[in-house]
Amino acid sequence: MEISAELRPEITGGKMSILALEMMAEQGSAYPLISGSTFMVLGWFVIDRISEQETTFFADGTPRAISFSMSLKRVDDSLLANIIDEVAGFI
Repeated sequence: MEISAELRPEITGGKMSILALEMMAEQGSAYPLISGSTFMVLGWFVIDRISEQETTFFADGTPRAISFSMSLKRVDDSLLANIIDEVAGFI
């Protein structure tokens, strides 16, 4: 699955949000993909790849817009079951 989006640092997340996603990708762990409108978990995914492009800059050179895309790989149900069991153990 490929997701593309644009961040506007003065309104939404900025470089720190991209860095957080890059750290998640480096860990190779599965994370839930949650719908922003229904808050339903759409599945568990591993981040395979992230690319970004900074555009439209402020006078000081910081980006006013950061376009990014990331490639997600859905994990299998057995891994999902293991994760749910681990989370349930904390509750």
